[in-house]
Amino acid sequence: DSRVLLAWTEVTEDLAFAGLRRRAAETVPEYAARAAAATGGGSAMADLATYVTAATFSPTGTDDLAARSAESAATSVRSELAKDVTPLRRAVRSLDPRALVPTRA
Repeated sequence: DSRVLLAWTEVTEDLAFAGLRRRAAETVPEYAARAAAATGGGSAMADLATYVTAATFSPTGTDDLAARSAESAATSVRSELAKDVTPLRRAVRSLDPRALVPTRA
């Protein structure tokens, strides 16, 4: 479960950096659908949302296969987002103190 939630957190941080913050009333699947439409993340975002929902609400949690799949989906989404980030923006992000403040899952 922690690996799935970490993958989600990393993706949501990258999405926020790209200007796509999660709205307060959005569910994980709603946010994933909006982010996928805006970024071309497509099925990887939908898959990740499914794993996050299971990790959050399933009484049994998620297994290792789900964690690996979530990590793979997150890598795919993050790679897609990174294509549009200039080296200067990457440098600015690395110095941004907001990265030290935890976000909600």
